[in-house]
Amino acid sequence: MAPVTDSKIDMTAQPVVRVQALEGTYPQPEDHKPISEILKYLVNTAPADYVTPGWLLENLGDRSFGVLVFVLALFSLAPGVCALTGVVLMVLATQIVLGHTKPVLPPRAASQRIPTQRVVKVIGRILPALIRLERIVRPRGHTSARATKLLAGLAVLLLAAAIYLPIPFSNIPAATIMMFIAFAYLAKDGVLLTLSLVAAVATQAILLWMVVGAADWLRAV
Repeated sequence: MAPVTDSKIDMTAQPVVRVQALEGTYPQPEDHKPISEILKYLVNTAPADYVTPGWLLENLGDRSFGVLVFVLALFSLAPGVCALTGVVLMVLATQIVLGHTKPVLPPRAASQRIPTQRVVKVIGRILPALIRLERIVRPRGHTSARATKLLAGLAVLLLAAAIYLPIPFSNIPAATIMMFIAFAYLAKDGVLLTLSLVAAVATQAILLWMVVGAADWLRAV
């Protein structure tokens, strides 16, 4: 299917909406390509009905955990989809913590279906802001590669678990911070990564406080 070349996403196109075309054809973007171009590539090559984490992994090739975490965290912003992506994110985060160099998904996690229209809708909303952010971030700060991966993996693991807390819309702050963590890691921006990790700790504390407060209230009723 030929991609749409308009500058905006046409949310009425059928059977699947496409974002602004990259120049030429659609080869897999290389490692140094901005995440915005990788997202455009994924949307323009996505199946019409649904995508799966396995499809993402196949199309991302040997790219780092960071890109896959960012994409799945982005999908987690969509209601309903987060219930599917949260488990996959926890699997990936565990592999990061254990020091794996390449993501591997169990068959059941890899086959979870995510409607393509929801994916395109979420990407269409985030893409303009992401492009502006890419103009600001840069490699800065110095951290140990192993320590950075360990901290980022632990943060993603806890945030992915927070998606399942019995709190309305808990997926939104958790997914947003996971996106920033992955984005900062890929950009090697130590300052943004540090701020993202602090935000992760604060978010976990607030969500935990809300859960404990709700439990106390229920016991008192």
